[in-house]
Amino acid sequence: MRVPSAINAAIQAAIDNGTATARTVNGQVLVSDRAVAGKLSDLQKLVVQVFVEEAPKTRSEATFQRLIVELAHALGWKVTHVRPARVKRDGKETYRTAWGIDGVGSFDCDFYRERHFKAELKWKYRLMTDEQKLWQGRYTLAGVENYVWYPKHAEEIAAVLTRYEPPLRRG
Repeated sequence: MRVPSAINAAIQAAIDNGTATARTVNGQVLVSDRAVAGKLSDLQKLVVQVFVEEAPKTRSEATFQRLIVELAHALGWKVTHVRPARVKRDGKETYRTAWGIDGVGSFDCDFYRERHFKAELKWKYRLMTDEQKLWQGRYTLAGVENYVWYPKHAEEIAAVLTRYEPPLRRG
């Protein structure tokens, strides 16, 4: 059984006391508390505060990632992540991210709202691989916003996810 995170507990409390409403669309719970583009609602401010307090306490990269995704969803972001798959290598079962073509080392997550950025999530003392460093250089050269985040970067993560940039007008 998955234990609710502090972020989900804060959201549930807001729903229970009537300061927020929720509905399910395609299996995803959408929470509304009258947020306006570019301005954080009271619930979103609370969720950010909980994230900044809880992220440094995470005990695994998976828990850290789940907390970031919950914060991102509460702030209106869509997130993609390619999960590792079980493969056999040299007769042993292991987990590898099933990248095709040139994908080895590509960052963990893509975030989409009014802008797009990539993030590599790390936990404790794990360092970026040489392939990830190459991808970071490619992203930067191509003008792609990108980050490498550890739990100690909770305030930076919150700042990036709460920053609103009006979409460019095309046409």
